[in-house]
Amino acid sequence: MKKVLFALFLSVAFAGVSLVSFAQTPVTAPKHQFKDAVKGKIISIDEAKKEIVVKSTKTQKERTVTVTDEQLKQVKVGDSVKVTLQAGKNVAESIVIAPAAVAVPAAPVVVPAPPAASAAPAAPAASK
Repeated sequence: MKKVLFALFLSVAFAGVSLVSFAQTPVTAPKHQFKDAVKGKIISIDEAKKEIVVKSTKTQKERTVTVTDEQLKQVKVGDSVKVTLQAGKNVAESIVIAPAAVAVPAAPVVVPAPPAASAAPAAPAASK
C-alpha cells in the first residue's frame, strides 16, 4: 500500500511540476534595434516643431527628423549633414555637418598671343 501511495504521490507531483512549467510565459529576448543614419542636405527647418527635413543624397527621399534646441542652432538650410537617429525613432542622436566645399581657384590659362603680322610681305631678295 505504501508503494502504491508513494507512486501516486510521485505521479501527481510530476504532473504538477510539468503543468507549472508549461503555464509560464516564455521569456523572449528583446529585439535588437539598429541605429539608422541619414546623409543628405537640409532642405527645411521648422523651429517651432524643432524639426529638420533632410533630403537623402543616396535615395533622394525626404526625411523629417526631430532635433534638440542645441542641434537646431548648429544647422542651416543647405548644410550637408549626417544625422544618426535613435534606435527605432526619428529623433536625432547626433548631427555631423560636412565642411563646406572650398572653391579651389583654377590655374590661369595662358593663351599665347598670335605672332605679330607685318604690314607688307618681305620682298624676295634680288639675285645677281
